[in-house]
Amino acid sequence: QGIVTQWFNPACFTLQPAGTLGNFGRDVAIGPNFLDTDLALLKDTKIRESLKLQFRAEVFNVFNRANFGLPTATAFSGTGTPNSQAGKITSIVGNPRQVQLALKLTF
Repeated sequence: QGIVTQWFNPACFTLQPAGTLGNFGRDVAIGPNFLDTDLALLKDTKIRESLKLQFRAEVFNVFNRANFGLPTATAFSGTGTPNSQAGKITSIVGNPRQVQLALKLTF
């Protein structure tokens, strides 16, 4: 798994004095988006009146896109020192491409 080392710049933030509110707005830091495209192909074949064969091909995450997890959002530790992991993405969410094939006989 890869690491995105700086999703946002943690040096842009300063710690406010104790007992005061900061001015960090809502949705200032937005994480990476998630995209997963799935595809299914089916083919029904009638062999006899009461006998049918179905072929099914299913592909999950067709484009094999890596979806990154959320970055570490804590810019400062509990003691007020800068967090060295702030802004780093260290995980991947979702699954790699998966293909499954199936045959189903109905009678």
